[in-house]
Order: sequence, then structure tokens, then C-alpha cells
Amino acid sequence: MSRKCEICGKGTVAGHSVPRKGLPKKKGGAGQHIGVKSKRTFKPNLLKIKALVNGTPKSMKISVPDIADLAGQGDRVERLQDRSLCAGCLVLLDLMGLCL
Repeated sequence: MSRKCEICGKGTVAGHSVPRKGLPKKKGGAGQHIGVKSKRTFKPNLLKIKALVNGTPKSMKISVPDIADLAGQGDRVERLQDRSLCAGCLVLLDLMGLCL
């Protein structure tokens, strides 16, 4: 399985780590010196949970913001149908008592 959310598709992204030295001018300093950029990866915050997909239990990787979004919304069925793996596939989360 890849490191990707199965609901929203959020995955690993490449970027830079930028070292900064010195106090910024707007804080009263002489200005910052930007060092050499080095490559790094930004990884999503995923949890492996068990869910019911079309009535069969399945292990899924879902990002924590999506789980919080689904747990706090009253219209979670419509949101799941819009963002699910396939059209018309209803995902029922067993996590945190989200079975409908």
C-alpha cells in the first residue's frame, strides 16, 4: 500500500528545508541570511483503520483531518459518497462509533 489517503488522495510531497540565520528586519535585526536549501519530504498524517466498504471489512489508510471531518459532520454519508474510492461506494467507518 502506498502512503496515500484513500478518501482525498493526499500523499507525500517533495519540498525544501531552508535554514535561516539572523534576526529579520521587521523585528529590528539586520536581516536574515538564507542558507543552502536541501531536499526533504512532507508526509501526510495517516491512520490505518478498519472500515466497511459495501458491507465487507477492509483495512484503509485515511488522513487524520479526514477522520476528524467525518466525525464532526452530520452529513457524513453525503460527504463520503462524494469523496469515496468509487462512485456509489459507501464507506462506513467503524472507528469512533461512526457506523450508520
